[in-house]
Amino acid sequence: MDPRGIAAFRQRAHDAVARGRTVIYSTQILDVAERFSDLVAILHQGKLVAFDSLDGLRDRTHRDDGVLEQIFADLRPDAP
Repeated sequence: MDPRGIAAFRQRAHDAVARGRTVIYSTQILDVAERFSDLVAILHQGKLVAFDSLDGLRDRTHRDDGVLEQIFADLRPDAP
C-alpha cells in the first residue's frame, strides 16, 4: 500500500476496534506489525508459536528493547 492507503487502513482499523471489533492483519513485514498491532501472533511453518502483546513477547524472550524481528528469531522452534 502507498502511504495514503496505509493511513486510511489504519484509521478504519482503529475505528473498528473502537466499536469493539477485532481486526486481523497478516504481514511478513514485522516492523509494520510492530507499529500497528496491540497483539501479535507469531506463526512458524503454519503453527502458532506465540500470541501476546509486544511487551509480553519481550518479557518472554528477555529482550527489553527487542524488535519483533529479533523476537521472532528467538521464538522459532529451530532457533539456536
